[in-house]
Amino acid sequence: MATSGDLFSALRKQGLRKKAARAVAEAHSGKKPTAAARDVLADLEKAGDAIRRHVTTPDGRRRAAKKAAATRKRKAQARSDASRRGARKHKARSV
Repeated sequence: MATSGDLFSALRKQGLRKKAARAVAEAHSGKKPTAAARDVLADLEKAGDAIRRHVTTPDGRRRAAKKAAATRKRKAQARSDASRRGARKHKARSV
């Protein structure tokens, strides 16, 4: 069976934050009640669900992509209009 230090190191290598990894490792070794480990696991499950929802829901991403495309198009048109206005002013001054 792994010691709490080994478990802590393994959890840290997998990207878990120090506080959460320490709580799980200490709960595993019996230094703290398992309630702390359950709380950490519940938080991790919530985070995983949020990530899964964000990544696997195509509607939200599709909507965001369309909004971004519309914004880029609108900004490009504004730049083009400003350029035309500037060119007209420059031409009027030189004549």
